[in-house]
Amino acid sequence: MTQQGAGLCAFAAAFIDEAIGAEAQGIVVTTACDQMRRAAEVITRQVNVPVFLLNVPATCSPAAMALYHEELLRLGRFLVACGGEAPSRKTLLRCIQADEAAREREAHPAGAGIPIALVGTPLLREGFDVLAHITAAGGRVVLLGTENGGLMQPDHIDPVRLEIDPLDALAETYFRIPHVGRRPNAGLYAWLAEAITERAVRGIFVHRYLWCDLWTAEVQRMKDAFGLPLLELEVSAEPGAAARLQVRVQAFMEMLA
Repeated sequence: MTQQGAGLCAFAAAFIDEAIGAEAQGIVVTTACDQMRRAAEVITRQVNVPVFLLNVPATCSPAAMALYHEELLRLGRFLVACGGEAPSRKTLLRCIQADEAAREREAHPAGAGIPIALVGTPLLREGFDVLAHITAAGGRVVLLGTENGGLMQPDHIDPVRLEIDPLDALAETYFRIPHVGRRPNAGLYAWLAEAITERAVRGIFVHRYLWCDLWTAEVQRMKDAFGLPLLELEVSAEPGAAARLQVRVQAFMEMLA
C-alpha cells in the first residue's frame, strides 16, 4: 500500500497504487470525496500520462445537473484526446441499450441466515473478508449497499428520454445516484429504507475506512432513521485490526440470533 502520508483512507491509497502502476493512456478520478480529489493530485505528480478530474456536483439543482452534463462532455473530449473515438448518436444509443439489457440490480441471495445490510465505503479485495465473516457468523447479506455495490448502480434509463437524447438521458440517470456525499442526501435514506423493508433486513453494518468523514457523519443518523441494530466497522491497516473486526462481527451476529 502507498506510503503517501498519514490520514489517507485505504481505498484512496489502493487507488493511487493501482493508478501509478497501471499501463494506461489516461487516468480518470472523481471528486466524490476529498480523499479522492487529493488522490488525483498525488497521481499527477507520479505519472507521465494525462489525469482527468471529473467534477461530481454534491448538490441537487438544475445548475448542478447542467454542470454534470458538461463534465461528461469534457470527459468525452479527454478520452478522445487519449486515443478514443467519439461515438455517433446511434452508437451511443446502442451501447446504452445493451447495458440496460444486461444490467440488473444485485440479486437477493437465497438461503438461510439472518438478513443483513452491508452499507458504506467500497470493498477492496481484502474487504470481501467482511462478507465471509458475516456469513460464517450466521448472517446473509441481502443488501450490499456499498459504493461499489448496489448503492452506486443507477436506475434504468427512461426509454423515451433515451430515444430523444441518449447523452442527456444517461447524464440525468447517473446524476440521480444517491451518493452519501450528496447534499441533501435524502435520496440515500429513501433508497436504503425501501431496500431494507423489501428485504426484511434485521441488522446493519456500516463499512467505513479510517479517515472517511462522509460515512462517519451518517452512522448515528442511520441508527435513528432505521431503528435497527447497527454496527460501525472501522476498517484500517493497523496491526490486529482484521482480527478485531472479525470478533466484532461475530459478537453483533450473536446479539441478533
